[in-house]
Amino acid sequence: MSLSTLRIGGLYDKPMQKSISRLAIVVLVASPTVSFAQIDLSGTLLQADGNPMAAAHLVIQKGPRDTSLVVPVNATGHFAVTLNEPGGYGLYATGVYHETLQMPLILTDQKKVELHIRLQMNEFALSPDTLYVVSAASDEAVQMQRRPDGTYSVRLDTNADTLAYQIRYGYEPSEWRSDEITAGTMQDRLVFDDSGPFWDSEGDYFSVVDVPGELYVDITYDLSALPRHELGPSVTSDPSVTARIAQVYFEVRERGRSIDFSGNFLNFMNAASRERGAVRRQIASEQDPLVRQWYLLRYFDDLPATLWPRHGRRLARKALESIPPDSPLWSYEAWSSVGASNLMYRIAQRLKGQELLKAYVRRVIEEHPDPDVRAQFLDHGLYYANSEGDEKTKWLYYSMLQDSYADTRQAEGARRDFDQDRQLQAGNPVPQFSFISFDDPTVTITNVDLQGRAYLLDFWGTWCAPCIKEIPYLEEAYDKYSESGFEILSIAFLDDPVDIKQLRENSYPMPWLHTRVARKNDNSIRDLFEITSFPRPILVDEDGIILAIDDELRESKLLDMVGAVYEGAR
Repeated sequence: MSLSTLRIGGLYDKPMQKSISRLAIVVLVASPTVSFAQIDLSGTLLQADGNPMAAAHLVIQKGPRDTSLVVPVNATGHFAVTLNEPGGYGLYATGVYHETLQMPLILTDQKKVELHIRLQMNEFALSPDTLYVVSAASDEAVQMQRRPDGTYSVRLDTNADTLAYQIRYGYEPSEWRSDEITAGTMQDRLVFDDSGPFWDSEGDYFSVVDVPGELYVDITYDLSALPRHELGPSVTSDPSVTARIAQVYFEVRERGRSIDFSGNFLNFMNAASRERGAVRRQIASEQDPLVRQWYLLRYFDDLPATLWPRHGRRLARKALESIPPDSPLWSYEAWSSVGASNLMYRIAQRLKGQELLKAYVRRVIEEHPDPDVRAQFLDHGLYYANSEGDEKTKWLYYSMLQDSYADTRQAEGARRDFDQDRQLQAGNPVPQFSFISFDDPTVTITNVDLQGRAYLLDFWGTWCAPCIKEIPYLEEAYDKYSESGFEILSIAFLDDPVDIKQLRENSYPMPWLHTRVARKNDNSIRDLFEITSFPRPILVDEDGIILAIDDELRESKLLDMVGAVYEGAR
């Protein structure tokens, strides 16, 4: 008997060893002016040893807004779904006890696509140290005891007819990073949490135990019940180009991750040059036009930027000359709310002549069927025109964003940066703030404390490559003017304390004031300082009045602006 998946409060409840009917939960909306043929996507999603999993799902996303398809996988490991249009999708393949695989799903004119995925076992699950049970109801972690037979157990009180729980490997809770968590091996059924985020997540499944009328339940975790296989993930497809694009994504991303940012600068540059050279050779030898275009985007997106703009100049031109303005590759890049605009920024940095860039941006805005892509290219074109002093194009793109894409992140960011009534602009008082010092939690840092001196508010994160690139310029300004009274307050977002400490101990001391924004305060601080991207520098004078903001303070311009405060006062 086939059972449909039942959605209750954001969880998908899958009875064990039952087949699940084909289900497409959300219809992705196509461009209002373009109609496409549907694509039938089917295949298998299997565990590391090639067998079906007790619970598995695909999550398919298009664009940064709420356009998710949640596709259950049946008891034999098979799935099937119909997509309403071609394009660039983000796909998460998730299964109990396995690492979630994130990959691009690029679909062009295919009518049918077969996709076969094998996941990788959770690496941490094979070598536990201390284990905890975490109840979905209370989120409280209770340590388990190891028994002589190698299993782990704990007794939990119950106050309902069911208990949903997960197993945590070690207990160092993080606000911003995925914890090492997995479903338990003791359950009456498994429940899938579709609320996300799905990236880099191992804990999408809860074990559920029925305990009607019981005062407590003994939970046992048996490591021998876990599937054991050490092969990495694999993806194959028919047509093969779908898997080839995913494999290129894995390959170039791994090349970027293999470069050590924290060591000797010369070693870093040599490693980066070596990896860029390898990808350039792949681009030159690739025969499939779509895969070659994908390699070009990955070169700029996944590898660290060189300090010399001329490096990659030829490839930047090739990218804009060979990738069609309506390419589905841009839909994948626009899956992140800043992906396409950030990628265009990196490409623009390499171009010697800018006419090709401006023409390409204009064509994408006019021709691409995906509204998320058009909004991001309008965003890029707007900020580029602003940096070039092209007021006509700037206000044209601003008006287009506000008229046709008013509910997007790009339109909101443009309003915050260019609306004449915005709070955060030169000549206005800096908002009142109060932060707890990162280095001494007994100290509070406020705008009143900093009054009487010029200071820079540096909104950043250790995960933000452009933020890291700015640190040497911050250090130069601080070294030169701190004795004159200049101060910096770095305000870290989306960061764990250990990451900040490691960066300051191993790479950049950053010997000024620091604070870290906790998750619960993230939205309120973003709203207060109108933050839509990072880094966001704000220079404030001794009276608490904003002197400059954003691009006026990037790279060497920061030293010029701070210098004008002190040199001009003499």
